[in-house]
Amino acid sequence: MLRIVGLTFIASGILPLACTRGRHLSWLVMFAIGGIVLWCAR
Repeated sequence: MLRIVGLTFIASGILPLACTRGRHLSWLVMFAIGGIVLWCAR
């Protein structure tokens, strides 16, 4: 279950990274949350 949540956060970070070309920092937050959740899921 936590793996799905973590992968969803990482996938959600790809959209603002691609659309705003990195100018909006929400992708950084999404990747950080996704990484923490995946780390906790192991």
